[in-house]
Order: sequence, then C-alpha cells, then structure tokens
Amino acid sequence: MKHLKTISALILALMMVLTMGTSVFADDTGSAAANKNTMTVKKVISVINHDGYAYEPGFTYTYTLSDGTAGGTVNDGKNTVNLKAGSVSYLAGGSDAVQTAVFDKANAVSGSEASRDMSWEFDPQAFPSAGVYRFVLTETSDDPASIGIERPENYDTSKFLDVYVQNNGSAKEIYSFILVDDASAVTAEASKSQGWNAGNDLDKYETYNITITNKATGALADTTAAFPYTVTLGGRIDAANIAVEGAGFDETNANIVKGNLKSEETMTIKGLPKTATFAVSESNPTPDTYKTTSTVAGVNGTENAANADFEGGASLDVVTGGNVSTAAETAISIEVANNLDSISPTNVVMRFAPYLFILGGAVVLLMASRRRKAEQE
Repeated sequence: MKHLKTISALILALMMVLTMGTSVFADDTGSAAANKNTMTVKKVISVINHDGYAYEPGFTYTYTLSDGTAGGTVNDGKNTVNLKAGSVSYLAGGSDAVQTAVFDKANAVSGSEASRDMSWEFDPQAFPSAGVYRFVLTETSDDPASIGIERPENYDTSKFLDVYVQNNGSAKEIYSFILVDDASAVTAEASKSQGWNAGNDLDKYETYNITITNKATGALADTTAAFPYTVTLGGRIDAANIAVEGAGFDETNANIVKGNLKSEETMTIKGLPKTATFAVSESNPTPDTYKTTSTVAGVNGTENAANADFEGGASLDVVTGGNVSTAAETAISIEVANNLDSISPTNVVMRFAPYLFILGGAVVLLMASRRRKAEQE
C-alpha cells in the first residue's frame, strides 16, 4: 500500500510539471506569467562605474510593435504550420503599440544593470483563427554613442514576435509568445530572446570618476591660497549625466568645470563615460613663482606638467590629452604639486654684490684722488 501511495504521488507530481510546461516555456521567451495574454520584453543596460558612482544614463528607447507579414513556417519537430500576418488591431483595448523605456540619470544602480519592462496585451478573440501570428518589434532611439553608451557591433534593432493562438471550445486563447532575432530561425533556441537584454543586444554604459588634488609644497608655499582649476571636457558626453563635488559647472559652458582648491583640497567629476576627453589647467593666485608638477593615475596618454615655472597671476596647463577610453578599471586621480622652496639669505648678498663692488671701487678711487691732490699741494 505504501508503494502504491508513493507511485501515485509521483504520478501526480509529474502531471503537475507537464501542465506547467507551456507557461514556463512562455516565460523563458518573455511573456508575463501574471497574464497569459500579455507579452513583456526587457531592455537592459549594463551600468558600470569603477568608483562606486553607478547611475543610469539619461536616455530613452522607443519600442514599436507593427504588423508582420505571412510566410515561412514553424516546425516543432512534429507539426508544421504556416506563419500568419499579425496585426496591431489584435491588441487589447488600452494597449498601445508604442512603448518607451526611460532611463533616468537620477536613478542609482544597485548591481551592474539597469532594466525596464515593456508590455503589450493582446485580445485572443480579436485573432481571426487559431495559428501562429508574426509581428515585428523595433527599437529606436537617439544615437546612444552621443552620450557614451557603447553598443555591440552586431546589435539588431528589430526582432520578430510570434503569438501562438489555439482554440478553446468556441473561444480562442493565447498559449505562448516567442520573440526571435532571426526570421529564418524561428525554431532555433539560440535565436529566441527575452528582449534587448544580453549578448549582442546589451548596451553598455561604463563611467569613471576623476579626482583632482591640489598640493602646496615647500617651505614658502602659501597653503591658504585657493588655486583656481579649470577642467575642459570633450568627446561624446552629456553634461547632464555628470556630477561634480568641490566644484561647479561654468555658467556659460556646461562642458567646463571650475573649482578653487587650497592645499590638500580636492574636486571630483563623477560619471564620465569612456568616450570623454579632458584637460586640466590652473591659475596662480599668488605673486610668487612656483615649480609645478602634475601626476595622473588610472589613465594613459596624458601629458603632465614637470617642474614647470608657474609665475604669479599666470595660467598653466597641468594635464592635456586626457582620454577616458584609455582608463584602467579604476578611478582616475590627478595630483598637482605647486612647490616653493625657501630662499637662502646668501642670495640677498649675491643680489647686491655687484653694486657693492662698484661702490667700493668708487670710494677707493676717491680716496686715491684726494691723496694725490694733497701731495701735489
């Protein structure tokens, strides 16, 4: 009897798994389990910042579901059916053919991905008959590279949505959705997709932070003087996606960041994409001439100041040719040392020595002239 109960339980469990098979298969290709008439498509952006400042880019994608065309077949290994032309008129009332995925620069990203879901609900009774209906789903947007989003070379902006409709008594029901990349490979597992969320369909937004530290070194350096710094940003960036600390954006040019730094103070520019370039200059607010050296860590291809004369009131390019695309997977740091060593008192004597020699010579000549005059008298 115990064996019979065990066998019965196993059979019941197997029947439950088999009845769930269709909905699980549909979920794997993007449909929502909560409503079998609704197809959900994912849009994912890989978001990476190498210093803990991971925020979404301010960017919007638009997805348009449009009518498909008949032609081709679907074969599950047992049966073959012809594809029928899908029509957006089969959507349920209130379901818009056009959906958007809006990513907001104010949204912090936990983990390494930002994701949005777009959904289309269909009315199964609107389909004229049972069958497999093909639709076209297209992604459009502004140029992602314009703000530093990297896109795979084989990225495909169009996919095909197949809606599986079957009879259920006198009514019709939707029992599966399949989203495929390739119209000619509808039965290939490799072609099935959940949306634009992985592999060659995954956009990447990789950003870096730049921290600038000012140092006043040497015995005579003015550690209380605030040295004005100017960072000029270039490349394909959107200043709206960039944040600053210890500084501010120029009022007339959003690609210029300015900050006034005393010794050991810092300013940080956060969220620079790999498509950004940068250059750094500083001004000398003191009347003294410093020797200035800059050092950049975390990025290649820059030219730095090396013990350069930095006169009072002048400006100096301390970093040029900065290119974030050459950065390692770490934060970028720039250290600028303005050095003014003590001056030896000997220099004061040497400075006036020529005049003292001239004066001394004049005194000797005067005394000699008076002595000769006295001897003549």
